[in-house]
Amino acid sequence: ISTAGTEASGTGNMKFVMNGCLILGTLDGSNIEIQEEIGQENMFTFGVATNEVPHLQAERKSFQPPSEFQRVIGMIRNGFFGSQDYFK
Repeated sequence: ISTAGTEASGTGNMKFVMNGCLILGTLDGSNIEIQEEIGQENMFTFGVATNEVPHLQAERKSFQPPSEFQRVIGMIRNGFFGSQDYFK
């Protein structure tokens, strides 16, 4: 899952849709092209559109995630789930 406007490559989604799979994702990258071809009614998108991202980021600049979330991020960074170097 990526922030709208930041997906690097989406050929996997193109292969999924060619095989009849459902597309569930943010409206970016290949999902935009796929939606143009198959129609919005045939996709499940969530999140904001690319043009809404800067406003959302500015609005939430002072956002502090819950302590549970921060604890899990700390565990990842400290190597609890695997190589510490991998998660840097």
